[in-house]
Amino acid sequence: MLTEEIPYWDKGLQLQGFLAYEAAASGRRPGLLVVHEGLGLKAHIMEQTQRLAGLGYVALAADVLHGFTDPGADGSILPSARYDARASARAWTVLEAFLAEALGAAGDAKS
Repeated sequence: MLTEEIPYWDKGLQLQGFLAYEAAASGRRPGLLVVHEGLGLKAHIMEQTQRLAGLGYVALAADVLHGFTDPGADGSILPSARYDARASARAWTVLEAFLAEALGAAGDAKS
């Protein structure tokens, strides 16, 4: 299993996605965009992303709450009131970046 952090940008703010895939697999594989629940891109989401990669997918978890959260007293994060529209836009931003990279790599492989 290979994992790596993938940087992407939303309106000048650098965010980090989490990519997981099986290196031993060959050929084209389906891809999944994993969008976390309200707690953000935490260990649980990264574990689920790796689990999906183990099933044969190339899985990318997006960090759509970066900058929209405040730490709670228990260490969890609480979404701010601005979350919904911008977080949805960020999910599309990471999907577009992921597809551009994947399609570029596929184009390179055909050459």
